[in-house]
Amino acid sequence: MKHYIKHIFTILIIYALFLNTNVCFANTTNQDQNEPINQENFFTVKRTPYTKEDFVSFIIKCHAKGIPLDFKKEFGNNLSGADFSDLDLRGSVFNNVNLLHANFTRANLSNSTFIDANMQGASFINANFSKSNIKNSNLNFANFTSADLQKTTITQSKINNTNFSNSDMRYSTLTEINGLLTNFSETELTLVSIFNSRIEKANFHDIEGENIVIQNCNLSNSNFFGANLHNSKIQFSNLTNTILYGVNLDSSDMTGSNLSNSNMEVSNISSANFHNANLSNTNMHLVDAHYTNLNNTNLHKVRMSNATLVGVNLNNAILSNADLSNADLSNVSIEESDMQEVLLNSTNITKSNMKYAILNNATINNTIFSNSDLTMVLIKNSKWNNSTIYSSKLTSAVIDNNTIKNGTYDKVNATNTLWSNSTIEDSNISNSNLEFAIFNNNKIYKVSFFTNNLESAKINNSNIVGSSIHRNILTNFLINDCDIENTIIINNKNFLLKNLANQAITSIKDLQNAITNNKEFNVNFSNFDFRKINLNNANFSNSILKNANFSGLHLENVNFSNTNLQSSHFENSQLKNVDFSNANLENADLSYSKLNEINTYKTNLRHVKTGYTNQK
Repeated sequence: MKHYIKHIFTILIIYALFLNTNVCFANTTNQDQNEPINQENFFTVKRTPYTKEDFVSFIIKCHAKGIPLDFKKEFGNNLSGADFSDLDLRGSVFNNVNLLHANFTRANLSNSTFIDANMQGASFINANFSKSNIKNSNLNFANFTSADLQKTTITQSKINNTNFSNSDMRYSTLTEINGLLTNFSETELTLVSIFNSRIEKANFHDIEGENIVIQNCNLSNSNFFGANLHNSKIQFSNLTNTILYGVNLDSSDMTGSNLSNSNMEVSNISSANFHNANLSNTNMHLVDAHYTNLNNTNLHKVRMSNATLVGVNLNNAILSNADLSNADLSNVSIEESDMQEVLLNSTNITKSNMKYAILNNATINNTIFSNSDLTMVLIKNSKWNNSTIYSSKLTSAVIDNNTIKNGTYDKVNATNTLWSNSTIEDSNISNSNLEFAIFNNNKIYKVSFFTNNLESAKINNSNIVGSSIHRNILTNFLINDCDIENTIIINNKNFLLKNLANQAITSIKDLQNAITNNKEFNVNFSNFDFRKINLNNANFSNSILKNANFSGLHLENVNFSNTNLQSSHFENSQLKNVDFSNANLENADLSYSKLNEINTYKTNLRHVKTGYTNQK
């Protein structure tokens, strides 16, 4: 018997400690929100003496008389711990009643009223709470798991640590709610309205929130993982540090909301409106954004790598320090945007409007701008590598103090552009309009100018080495105070040789002498026709000879090692002891050629044409 009493006493002590721990936890949560979460202790509140049978009798009496179920009038204001499970309580009134840890499991409470009620720790699991009204009540630690809360109104109430998981809250309205660590996981929140509320660190994991309206709310540090927020309106609200991974925000309106430092990876935001929103420091990797409005949005330090940004409006957006690596920017408008220190790595920018954008201190690698408008862009202190501008406008752009390597500019309207204090290296400018362009104080190393309009353009105070100005329109073109080495200016229209320094190569004869007398000719003579020149024993190692014409030539002891010979022509040629090691012969044409003792060690021979070629 003694052992039995001792065992019972131990259980009571453990139970008391458990309840006390809950109270302590409530008080700890409270400190985070600077507001008391007073979950009352069972030992300080006297539990109701009324039983379920008492409540059933009261319900029958009220139904017989056709009067409302006003539980305070009948039982007083203390119904803590009461058992209402499985009862039909439709239309009940629980105003000013203490329902601490009451049990409403599976009860039908539709059309009921809870005003100034204490519902802390109460159980409403699987209860029908539809069309009910809760106002100025305490729902802390209450459990509404799998409850029906459709068309319910909750106003000026506390929902700290409240559990709404798997409940149905469609068409409900929550106004001036205050909650911390509230659980809405997998809850049906379609067409719900939440206004002027503070619900921080909440769990909205996998909710169905289509057409939800959230305005002027603080939902910071919450978890929306996998949530469906299609066609939602989340406006002027605080969602900082939220998890929005895999969220569906298609057609949503996020106007004026703050989502900074959030994780939106793999989310869908097509046709959404983020006007005036703050997305700084947000992870938007692999985001799908078709025709989304990001006008005037703060995207500072945003990570949009591998994102799909088709038809997106980024006008006046802040994209400073943004990562747009591998992103697809097609039909995008980025007019007057701040893109300082942006990272464009393998980015595709097609049919886009970038007028007046600022790309200072940008890093641009392996990026293609095609059919785009870059009118009057400002690009200072930026680094370009292996990037292309094709069929685009660059009118009146300022390119200052840039480093440009392996650049390609084809069919570009670059009239009135200013290229200053920059290094332009291993690049090709072709089929472009450079009227009135000014190149001032640049290092132009191995650059090919081919079939461009350079009318009234100027190159001043620059070093021009290993370059070619070939088959251009050079009306009123001037080169002033430049150091020129191994550079050809041949077969151009309307160019006066008297305007040219003596160092330039201006005829085929001069070029033949230069090739013969130079031990190594490291140049960019892309698109040049060499068919009238004897190239035997020439050393073109490390040169750029893209689309050059060597057709019908006898080439012996020629060094093309490490040379870019993409799309070059060697048809009907005889090549003996020619070194192509480490060269790029992609798409070159060697048809009907005779090859003898050719070195192709580590040569790129992709798509080389070799029809009827005789090789030894």
